[in-house]
Amino acid sequence: MAYDKNTDYAALIAGTKDPVKKAEYEAARNEKIAAMNKAGTNTGGYTATYNYTQTPAAPQPNAGATAAGGGASPVSYIDANGNKKTGYISGGITYTDQSLKNQVGVGSVVTAGDGKEYIKTPTGGQLYSDYLAQNGIRKVDTMDHASGARGAGYVKDGTTYADPLLTQRIADGTVVRTDGGEYIKTDLGSMLYSDYLAKNGKAGAGADALGTLTNQLAQVNAALDQAMANNDAGYVAQLQQLKNSLQTQIDELNRSYKELNKQLYIDYMNSKRDIPQALAAQGYTGGLRESSLLGLDAGYRGNLNENELARIAGITDLQRGGEDDQLQLLIAKAQADQQAQDNYYARQMQLAQLIAAQQAADADREAEAEERLYTRELERAQLAAQYGDSSQIYKMLGIPEPAKNPYSPPPPDPDDDTDDDTDVGEPDTPKAGTIPTVTVPGMGALTYDDAEQLERQGYIRLHGIDASGNPVYIRTAKRQTENIALSR
Repeated sequence: MAYDKNTDYAALIAGTKDPVKKAEYEAARNEKIAAMNKAGTNTGGYTATYNYTQTPAAPQPNAGATAAGGGASPVSYIDANGNKKTGYISGGITYTDQSLKNQVGVGSVVTAGDGKEYIKTPTGGQLYSDYLAQNGIRKVDTMDHASGARGAGYVKDGTTYADPLLTQRIADGTVVRTDGGEYIKTDLGSMLYSDYLAKNGKAGAGADALGTLTNQLAQVNAALDQAMANNDAGYVAQLQQLKNSLQTQIDELNRSYKELNKQLYIDYMNSKRDIPQALAAQGYTGGLRESSLLGLDAGYRGNLNENELARIAGITDLQRGGEDDQLQLLIAKAQADQQAQDNYYARQMQLAQLIAAQQAADADREAEAEERLYTRELERAQLAAQYGDSSQIYKMLGIPEPAKNPYSPPPPDPDDDTDDDTDVGEPDTPKAGTIPTVTVPGMGALTYDDAEQLERQGYIRLHGIDASGNPVYIRTAKRQTENIALSR
């Protein structure tokens, strides 16, 4: 639809209920504004309608628009990777740059001037809410387990994706919040986040909680700076508005006195013209005529002086009132600044207390972990001592191990059925020099040293002791990302 430069399309849009006509008027208005932007005649700051509605015979998104320089309206949008950015709308098209060269990518969600959200798809664009509903997609909140960064996910048929176009799934380590609870995606599948934290020794998510509190503290600092900047900007804007209002009142006062003086002059000139005739008609001539004109002139000038004094007094009153108003603006700004600082210090103190409490909780948790680790090492040392290796016991006690006599024979082993025939069929105790092993499901037989190494690295954990006194290990959910050097 070609536009008419003299048509008020805004009035036509407001006056029609026909969706097809409305779409046609919106398209024509967009073209008209784009042409005005290009010609530099859009002095009223008109902005185009961001039309993504799909109605019969209505233009498709981005159709019929030109990338006109200038007059583009800034908007907020989220790109396909979930990054919040600023774009620019011109002629119904959203661009990534103010020069209007590059359009936003597919999968971007734009917040238009009317507050509605629109998504750009490979086939066009539509209301974001309609797109999610039509495709059976549910938007959920997500969090990165490592960094605590918040984001959004998109669930369809039980699978959570990282983008609304469902092109890529969420990464491992992503926590998804649903009505049924919080779940984390791992390389072994999804599991309850609370179970994951408990299984990996991070019950309560101490590290994540501390990181979140630290981030909140940084946000509080930034919020204070933003609040003070907003107060400054608001004061400057209100001050300019006050000055404009004051100047308008002064201009109106000057105009009023100018009109009053103009009327005085007209009356003065009419009287000056009529006095000689009136005196002549009464038979007066000579000095009376001159004195009457002098009196008229003096009265006229006196009135002008009175008006000028009144005008100056009026301007002075307005200026004093403006100074009072400006003082009130300063007082209001100071109060707003003080309130922002009070909020900042209160929130800062609250966060400092929470951080201190979290650090204390983390310290207690670390102490408990160290105690559990010491207990496990002690159990291993005692187990090794039963097999004739007391070195770990001495090491934990911090005392040197006694030197062995190379000439003394090894003590007899009552469980060794090679010593005599009294214990035939009984299990043998490993002889000196042999290396005891443990079996880990999925890993086979491991030496105690290898098992301890894998446990320290988080790949296995001690599950308990079997009936024979042997340690029982099981694998954790940790995924191997590097080569591990074992003794066997």
